[in-house]
Amino acid sequence: MQDTKFVDIVTCGLGLLARHEEGGDADHIEGHHKKHFANIYYGYWVLMVSFLYLLLVYASRKLPNKPSVLSLHRRILNRIYKLDPTIHLLIIFIPVCLTLPTHYPFFQNIGLYMKRIGRMSYVLVTLDLVISLKPPAFLFKQDYTYDEFIPLHKWLSRVIFIIAMIHGFAFLLKWGSDPEVSFIEKCSNIQNFIGIFILFWMIILIVISIGSIRRRNYNLFYAGHQLINLLFIFGTPLHARPGVSKPFFWLNFILLIIHGVSRIVVSKIIKIHNIVKNKDGSDTNRLAIIYLPRNAAPAVYPPGTHIRISPYGRFNPLYWLMPSHPYTICSAPEESEVRLIVSESHFKMMTEKAYTVLGSYPSNLPEALIEDIGQKILIVCGGSGIGYGLSIFEYFKHNTNIDYLRLIWLLKDPSDLEFLQAQFGLPDLKIGDNLEIYITGQNGAGSASQETESYEMQSSLYTRRISWNEDLTDYVQEKTDKSWMICCGPKGLIEDACEFAKQNNINFVSEYYSV
Repeated sequence: MQDTKFVDIVTCGLGLLARHEEGGDADHIEGHHKKHFANIYYGYWVLMVSFLYLLLVYASRKLPNKPSVLSLHRRILNRIYKLDPTIHLLIIFIPVCLTLPTHYPFFQNIGLYMKRIGRMSYVLVTLDLVISLKPPAFLFKQDYTYDEFIPLHKWLSRVIFIIAMIHGFAFLLKWGSDPEVSFIEKCSNIQNFIGIFILFWMIILIVISIGSIRRRNYNLFYAGHQLINLLFIFGTPLHARPGVSKPFFWLNFILLIIHGVSRIVVSKIIKIHNIVKNKDGSDTNRLAIIYLPRNAAPAVYPPGTHIRISPYGRFNPLYWLMPSHPYTICSAPEESEVRLIVSESHFKMMTEKAYTVLGSYPSNLPEALIEDIGQKILIVCGGSGIGYGLSIFEYFKHNTNIDYLRLIWLLKDPSDLEFLQAQFGLPDLKIGDNLEIYITGQNGAGSASQETESYEMQSSLYTRRISWNEDLTDYVQEKTDKSWMICCGPKGLIEDACEFAKQNNINFVSEYYSV
């Protein structure tokens, strides 16, 4: 008898779970709980929009791109091509938001609409996980680099969390203002409590994401970002009603597995051969050259390729919670070692210590720049971005037929120039010919006047900030449709360079790593 009762309970529970996940049977939907399941198909719509958006992203790189054309429609197409977050978020959210309204009156059915946006936020996690793959999903492998998706990934993640938080706060406000329900009783419900718990940690993530806090302790932000994202992905299926397990949670779970497998498959353990530091440089931001074994990079790689390095082994939990560090390879593929130019700040590497290399990733240089001939190329780099600049410079110097090639390096410490010349020789770079130096550090101006005497062409070594319009007049006057400006450095430098290129109708490419 007891066994029969137990079987009945289990059968009833499984039936409720199936109804919870699938939207219930027809009679149930037509009855009292019809509104409860009104958002089921909206989740499928958001998933379909995500899929169609990925097709658009794939197709947009198959079309010809003409960055220097200034017509309105071409500018919009260029922004789509370059994955501009503003344009792409509009493409995603316009069809998603246009279908938010239903035939149910809003003010009489606030709970229904709040559940609707909550479901939207969880379904969009699937899209967010796809665009944050390293390397990008196989569809994009030949057309995109993962770092092109980083700005879009950041903004989509922020919007998803904001929508989820609106969902949570709206229900708290609804319960608190409704005299017919008990606020404490609502919050004590286990499924509601899970949602409140997730909301609390989302607020914590928003706080540690504030620029000043994030930059001061990036490891804290990154670990919090990883853990709270997992909490959202795994906790929401326990909270949501109707359920989101099929298919949304399982899609997200599979994508998490793919993320994890990719971090294992592409990784390798290496030991640093040698580290040469600029002993005259600043203690807080010292320039150094790292020598790695040749197998740290692929046999062949394009210019501007970078590798990511973690100080932890694959079986250390911190390998999964802490960020890896990107460094551009400044040596050529035919060299016997892999060389990196780094700026030692918070992360300092040591010889003979084991590190994990998490794969190599090409730069986002367009095919038109790499494969064309007759280009006029200006490379502008700041600080340790010189590693990226040298890699690009050497490639175009020896492998292409171009009309103009010039490198501008902005640095704070004049001793970095002597250090780099001593270590690399820089036979293809001559100050006053194809190299210009701008020493921008407050403490560098005084000492630079003495250091410049060791160079033959002092007219191209400046102890001031660059004046874009004055210093690049000759480049602008000779510009063509094949003029390209390539910039690598801090965010401020890239923004200034981008604005200059835009004003003068010059094709622009940039690369930087920010926290």
